[in-house]
Amino acid sequence: MLVAGAAANGLAVAAGAVAGCLLRKGIPDRISGYLSDGTALVVLYVGISGAVKGENVIAIILSFVLSVLAMTLITENPASHAIGRRMASSLSSVTGRSSGMAGFVNSTLFVCAGAMGIIGSLESGILGNNDILYSKSVIDFVAVMIIASVSGVSSVLAAVPTFLYEAFLTLIAGSISPYLTDTVVQEMSASGSIVIIGMGLNMLGITNLRLSRYILAPFIVIPLCYLPF
Repeated sequence: MLVAGAAANGLAVAAGAVAGCLLRKGIPDRISGYLSDGTALVVLYVGISGAVKGENVIAIILSFVLSVLAMTLITENPASHAIGRRMASSLSSVTGRSSGMAGFVNSTLFVCAGAMGIIGSLESGILGNNDILYSKSVIDFVAVMIIASVSGVSSVLAAVPTFLYEAFLTLIAGSISPYLTDTVVQEMSASGSIVIIGMGLNMLGITNLRLSRYILAPFIVIPLCYLPF
């Protein structure tokens, strides 16, 4: 199966989210608060360690600006709002309580923003080697389990974009690999890591950033890396 690595990663994300939700039920509120803060600190560490590797500051800034414009056009319409309400309502009917989409957003950002998914998908598509994606699956299982224990059941939905994103990269790997140089992947990772920093700040209650507006930045930065800044 050509997209076996992507499928394994998607299943790992779903399994991690389910495990996190089960774990959440058995944790007292006081302990859950400590777990939430500890998770946020680790998320901040992951984000900062990736963000400092970026070098093309202008490209990164522009990628965020363009991401905001693109996501505003996509989300600020009645159809998008209706889809969001239906998803939240479906999750509420399954869990028996109101459930927001924070888990989905946080898990998707954490799983998809790093360089491992890009490099692993390219290696899977070009060489047929899924070792990186399998290793990433183990890491993502643990990470999403912790995020889901804090943010809720909507984390399960992150399995869908994880699979689609990595499967797409795997299938077109031969065509795009010449353009995803080490420098480009580095800037993609830096852009994604900045979003992860925002996620950590939100989890600590320091900010209330609408991170979904920046989710396209790691991809928009690709063509910007080739401009003469």
